Amino acid sequence: MADTIGECLGYARQRLPRLEADLLVSGSLGVPRSHLYAFEERTVDPSAGTRLTDWIGRRERGEPVAYILGRRGFWGLDLEVTPDVLVPRPDTETLVEVALVMVSDESSVLDIGTGCGNAALAIASERPGAQVTATDIDPACIALCRRNAERLGLTVTTRIADCFAGLDDRFDVVLANPPYVDDADPRLRQGDLRFEPRRALVGGPNGGLDIVARLIRESPDHLATGGWLCLEHGDEQGEAVASLFEDRGFADIRGHVDFANRPRVTVGCWREERS
Repeated sequence: MADTIGECLGYARQRLPRLEADLLVSGSLGVPRSHLYAFEERTVDPSAGTRLTDWIGRRERGEPVAYILGRRGFWGLDLEVTPDVLVPRPDTETLVEVALVMVSDESSVLDIGTGCGNAALAIASERPGAQVTATDIDPACIALCRRNAERLGLTVTTRIADCFAGLDDRFDVVLANPPYVDDADPRLRQGDLRFEPRRALVGGPNGGLDIVARLIRESPDHLATGGWLCLEHGDEQGEAVASLFEDRGFADIRGHVDFANRPRVTVGCWREERS
């Protein structure tokens, strides 16, 4: 095995893409990435070298880097991540960016299916006066969200809930990155997706939109008048999702693209007065 930081880098980069290699070397050796270039001749502890070899093997078998490292960056936040949750993706930063336009420091916000809490915590970091609630059906996800919130010093209320079940409050903004992959999608058996929780990916047999449709159908009962629903979806689902918003009676329906210019988020405003 390699004896120096530079040799570890060479070993990793022969087997993995450069960024992944550098992240795993940095994490396994317990040094900042800047040290990989500034101290290439520094010797490494044999146990760290053994850990790097193990981590590279795990990545070569397809395990996501975030699970190996136990963390992932999102919206400038360093988040703890476990195999209980979907790995936060840059696409979901589009959801946060869009939702923030509608969130003030006086807003009440609900993040459904929060996972590690990435979207809810991003909102809380930008709007510290907002009342942010994060829910998930899985107690392990809620526990992880709480740990991230406490470590980052952010205030988020957490609740175990299946979509809106058990929630009586009305919210100014509801956002979600729900499961939206079709049950039969072959990508579920490929690459990193093989390691991620299916419940966070699979949205049903009807084009993956079963849970999306449920959120759109039920959300008016939990939105304040003039409140907004913001949903992330697949890049081929934009028109179908917009139609669901329209059929439910939402106004000001808009689609937003992600950083790769692909349809990623649809929003709608609920303007009807409460009955």
